[in-house]
Amino acid sequence: MSNHFDFESSDTSSTSDDSDASSDESIFELCLLSLNLASREAKYHRLRISWDNHATMLIHEKQFNSKYRMSYESFMRLVTLLEPNLRQDDRKSMNSCGQLAICPPHILGLTIRWLSGSSFHDIRDAGNFSRPSFFRLLRKGLRAILTCKELQITLPNTQDELDEVLEGFKSKSIEEVMSGCVGALDGLLLLIRTPTREEAPNVRIYHSGHYQRMGLNVQAMVDANLRFMYLAVLAGGRSSDVQAYRKSKLKNWIESLPPWYFVAGDNAYVCTEHLLTPFCGSSRSLPEYDAYNFFLSQMRIRVEMAFGMLVTKWRILRASLEAPLAQSSQILIACGILHNWCINERVRHERMQHQEQDIQIQPTYRNGNTVLGFIPSDVDAAPSNGSILRMKLVDKIASLSLSRPEYNLMQNCFEASRNAMYIELQ
Repeated sequence: MSNHFDFESSDTSSTSDDSDASSDESIFELCLLSLNLASREAKYHRLRISWDNHATMLIHEKQFNSKYRMSYESFMRLVTLLEPNLRQDDRKSMNSCGQLAICPPHILGLTIRWLSGSSFHDIRDAGNFSRPSFFRLLRKGLRAILTCKELQITLPNTQDELDEVLEGFKSKSIEEVMSGCVGALDGLLLLIRTPTREEAPNVRIYHSGHYQRMGLNVQAMVDANLRFMYLAVLAGGRSSDVQAYRKSKLKNWIESLPPWYFVAGDNAYVCTEHLLTPFCGSSRSLPEYDAYNFFLSQMRIRVEMAFGMLVTKWRILRASLEAPLAQSSQILIACGILHNWCINERVRHERMQHQEQDIQIQPTYRNGNTVLGFIPSDVDAAPSNGSILRMKLVDKIASLSLSRPEYNLMQNCFEASRNAMYIELQ
């Protein structure tokens, strides 16, 4: 009995020692945790800026349009459209910093200002955003713009949409001589930083020999109001416009247009029955071909104007994009979507101002006389210039006794003299 008792007593003592050691370790861990928490910097809670006060001040100073690239009414309509994807959880924000979440207008405004080329630090200071919050909200704003179905850049899908585009171009052409144009096509070099080896194993395909810059080949088609109907990054900057164009779905859309419908392009593309280009080389000196080139340029210039407006309004595109290669195309598309939104709002405002006026555009083809109509399959072979439709337009311009205007000839002479002077100075 005595030995058994002594054994039990020894076991109980061992268990007690283990419990004390475990308790000491727990206390030690709690002390370490307390020291770590004490050493962490206190979280700084930034005070939210009231959007209503901010917008009221800008409207009073007549600076809202300049800062956010559109009127207050257009901006708030865009906020309403994007709000489901911009809204944040107020409960999480209250638990985190004791304030309501940043509101959708602030998120959209931050995104627009960044795309407009404003400084990252200036945007943060103006909105009192922390660095992590800025980039989180920027990603949220870009995602909301890119995923909104109502804002997508799309090609005309129905005959009514196609005819609406056609009427717009007819109104831009003298004597409506270029009736049949449903788009203006051109390429743009989107400037980027030099990609890393991880982003692109073959960096040389992004170097443009023409511009001596790193970039991406962008193909775009616009309507008469300078809205993008197609905008896509298709290749590296080393590729030519025609190489990039052949990879696009736009090529199939253009070549499937109805007879006597066409898209205007420059000499970077190959002239076909539905993609018309200017005459080049010695043939352009012929009066009838020179006249055709002028009237076609009235259509082609629309895409050049759209590029100018895009880069002027969304100035992040004026310099090389300091963004990962995979995100460069998303930034461009977001700018294109906002570009279209601004033009749609301007057109809507103009229609509201003139809603009592009934403007009728007289058709070029009267009494069913479709001079330019033909069925390509009925023709044995295309002429040497590459397009029957182009020759039809040349004949139509000649029959109307139209030629390149005098003011345009003088302007061309002036530009040629200026270029010659620059060459001599060099």
